[in-house]
Amino acid sequence: MTPIKARIIISGIIFVLFVLLFVGTERMSVLLSEILPLFQFIPALVRTITQPEALFIAGLIFILLVTLIFGRVYCSFLCPLGTLQDLLIFGSQRIGLKSKHSFSRPYNSMRYMILALTVAAIFIGSLSFISLFDPYSLTGRIFTYFLQPLLVWIYNLGIFALKPY
Repeated sequence: MTPIKARIIISGIIFVLFVLLFVGTERMSVLLSEILPLFQFIPALVRTITQPEALFIAGLIFILLVTLIFGRVYCSFLCPLGTLQDLLIFGSQRIGLKSKHSFSRPYNSMRYMILALTVAAIFIGSLSFISLFDPYSLTGRIFTYFLQPLLVWIYNLGIFALKPY
């Protein structure tokens, strides 16, 4: 198995676990909410600062080491938003809505401005600005406010279609 295929399979498994975390049953969500935030940067950082536990500190160190050694592998491997973006890009290329990526220069001034605002928000003690850009909370909102109602609508439509008259 090639490393790319292994990354895709592991990333897909992690993505499905996040879908089950935010859309699944209560028992499953409680179980997954104890495991999955360990490997998300902002939840692990906040938990390490507020209630230091060895597991969350180890998760934070793991994320930092993997990022320092391999670069932005976190975004394509552990981050549910990165996997969702990969799926949407792949799907749009499959149906012909978008061509292959082309290179564009990064907007470094915007990056540094967001970094400065984030650091300022941390020093002020506000997490509301951080939650706007945190991939974990963004994915949670996407799944909770878009995917869950869509799944409920599809389920109800199926019940209605199968209901005898």
